[in-house]
Amino acid sequence: MAESDFSWLKIASFFGAGLLWVLAVLVIAAGIRLIVADAFLYGVATVVSGIVCIYASVLVYKNYQKKSLERRK
Repeated sequence: MAESDFSWLKIASFFGAGLLWVLAVLVIAAGIRLIVADAFLYGVATVVSGIVCIYASVLVYKNYQKKSLERRK
């Protein structure tokens, strides 16, 4: 019987990265709205935090890749 590819790490990484992408889109949109509403400093800070969310999701995905390669060895 073949082994299953089920992994809690895979599921957690998938949902974690997806949640971070959704959060990033919402935060960047809120930042743009703040910039348009003449709150430039808060808007820029919000957009920067959205970019940080994108970076964090990339780190989650790279960590998943590293752990899955270690598991295969």
